Amino acid sequence: MINKGTIIITLTGIGCLILNFNHFLMGSPATILNLIATLAYITIWIFVLINSVKIKNGKALIVYTIFWILTLFFSIHMGYVNVTEVHADWAIPYVILLITPWYGIRIFVDSFVIVSIIIASFSAVMLTVIAVSFVKMKKVRTN
Repeated sequence: MINKGTIIITLTGIGCLILNFNHFLMGSPATILNLIATLAYITIWIFVLINSVKIKNGKALIVYTIFWILTLFFSIHMGYVNVTEVHADWAIPYVILLITPWYGIRIFVDSFVIVSIIIASFSAVMLTVIAVSFVKMKKVRTN
């Protein structure tokens, strides 16, 4: 059975894609609406992760781990592509799915490299929280 947190995250992600995609695609300046969508995305992720940790939902945490590893990889990849100007057309669908919800950050930062660093940092924090949660869950089970 699919957990409620995953459904909420999916719906929020789709909403952020819809709200941010045109600006992301055209490279237009971010708007307040883009920022609100991004902040909602971040907030929902934090609350869902906290809830999953509290109820010790290991299966959901594994799915979230995969998601944040992919987000970390593609945010680093996006920064690399912007610095080296190498073409990576194969990554476009993944970047659209994983990075577009973050477009509202561009209201504060004009550089895609800095945005990539922010997304990578947030992804690393989320992965750290998940890893610590797994360690704590394992300690509880072994005691």
